[in-house]
Amino acid sequence: MEQKHKTVLELPEEITVKIFEMLEIKALEAASLTCKSWYDISSRMSWHLKLQYEQCNNSWIETLTKSNRKFTSIKLNQILPWEAIKMVDGLSNFLEKHGENIKVLDVNFCTFDDLTVLCKILNGLPNLKTVLHQTTSIQSKYSANIPEHDLPQLQSLKTLDMSNCGYELLQPFRKSQLHKLKILESYSGEIGDPLLLWQFLMNQRKLKCFEFKSMKKPISPIFVYRINVQFLPFKLKSLALLNLTDHELINYTNYYNNALDLLLSQSDTLEDLELGEYVPDFFYHFAISNLNRLSSLSVDGEDIPQDPSFYNFAAINPSVKKLTISNPFANDALRNFYRLVPNLETLIISKGTFDNIASSMFPNLKHLEIPYTHEEFINDVKFPKMETIFVGDLHLSVPWATFKLNNPNVRKIEINNYEDCNESFEI
Repeated sequence: MEQKHKTVLELPEEITVKIFEMLEIKALEAASLTCKSWYDISSRMSWHLKLQYEQCNNSWIETLTKSNRKFTSIKLNQILPWEAIKMVDGLSNFLEKHGENIKVLDVNFCTFDDLTVLCKILNGLPNLKTVLHQTTSIQSKYSANIPEHDLPQLQSLKTLDMSNCGYELLQPFRKSQLHKLKILESYSGEIGDPLLLWQFLMNQRKLKCFEFKSMKKPISPIFVYRINVQFLPFKLKSLALLNLTDHELINYTNYYNNALDLLLSQSDTLEDLELGEYVPDFFYHFAISNLNRLSSLSVDGEDIPQDPSFYNFAAINPSVKKLTISNPFANDALRNFYRLVPNLETLIISKGTFDNIASSMFPNLKHLEIPYTHEEFINDVKFPKMETIFVGDLHLSVPWATFKLNNPNVRKIEINNYEDCNESFEI
């Protein structure tokens, strides 16, 4: 029987879409003119547009404006101040037609003359849900106070992620009610006045997640000032405070007290807490002993309290069901720390090795994630209720029959790298 060979036009639509997504603009334009079916597919696709200044003078901007393609995200990349103004003019017709469909704006290594230029772009994207700023800067430091009538009406915006940016970039979003705010202070970036951050937070009634990480040495300025946290209008479910200051080099008692005030103000609603490097012991004491709704905790194993007396006063927290820990070091401090969260159901070791301490501490564990294995893997992993396990790198031969005897309820094992292949299987 003669085998019939299919043509490229008979590929499933989802395969054709994947191919189209990897094409350059000119190739896409040519493909859409090939036949009616490809034209229809290209018109229904969700498109992600990446723009640099020189592209805004090309004729294809006009072609994109006339098209029926559904662009869902825009990335502005490496745009300088004198280029940004011309870019906004070039995109005005495009945003007028497609702006309502854009859900994600990614601004990457761009510099604007002032905030009004950024506001013009945002005003053309009324249904944004996510804004990402990576090393975005404003030349004029006198543009933080934008007139109320010029502020974008971004009522659908839920997530704002700012990395290596000044706090003046918060101003265009004053009318938005965020659900998630993520801030990373870099080593060298100019962040401006931290009071701008607190003024912004005072208007965020719907904020549920706040992630703050500082790479500045020796100190981030956001907790230098005393803030009336009792006037904060939101109640967080998730809070991350990472690398606030190097407390081994500098003694900032008031600084940490101000940070603790924020934690205290959210203590009755917090369910997810992440504490990074340079967090003093009394932070851990308060978090574990007083956050009764806490279900997920993330810590750095090198930074957990080492003083044995700490564990004489810290209370057990039975509500914590998930622990994410990096660099766990098998010693008495780790054993004592594990005792404070006895009801774990999920243990994730994000960096470092698994040790046999955990096996004797968490009888209710159901899910385990480890980055890689070692020689004692089989003997160390013994959880009677464990159902799933994820291993990043498996570099040894495992007698799975013995593993199943040690973990009788495991139903699924996922291995990311096992003899150079991805594998997910049931035992």
